[in-house]
Amino acid sequence: MLASRLAIVTGGGSGIGQEICKKLAASGARLIVADLKKSSALDTAKGLAGNGHEAFEMDVSKPDDVKNLRDFIQSTGAPPAVLVNCAGITKDATLLKMSQQQWQDVINVNLTSIFMLSQMVAREAITSQSPLSIVNVSSIVGKIGNFGQTNYAATKSGVIGFTKSAAKELATK
Repeated sequence: MLASRLAIVTGGGSGIGQEICKKLAASGARLIVADLKKSSALDTAKGLAGNGHEAFEMDVSKPDDVKNLRDFIQSTGAPPAVLVNCAGITKDATLLKMSQQQWQDVINVNLTSIFMLSQMVAREAITSQSPLSIVNVSSIVGKIGNFGQTNYAATKSGVIGFTKSAAKELATK
């Protein structure tokens, strides 16, 4: 089903992202493993079934890194068929102790990156008229909240709303 199709997984260097990479590769996808740590992305890419996998170092919260990923994808000659937005961070503190920087860092990585990456691959898919699946990883914390995680809960709830709205918009395209 995914034979030789290009899949991008952010946060693919470890944890859930790494496991997603393994499943996609086992289904025949060619992966771009995107991670903040190049060494982690390389380790994941080297351990995947199949070949043609690439490691890509990026900070998903930085627009320039997203542009660099876009350029890298275009150099491969194939539009992405799958984007999995899995990169995420926590910077826990109670509401009264949370700094503006803790709040903003989590918003940028966990939510703004999903907007930037989804917009980038959706534009490419529409231009090339290629099928595309976007998977955004959230958390139960986005529905029920968690002590000391107002920033994280806000982002994961935002991911749910973003995904529902983007799906309605993109389904017609």
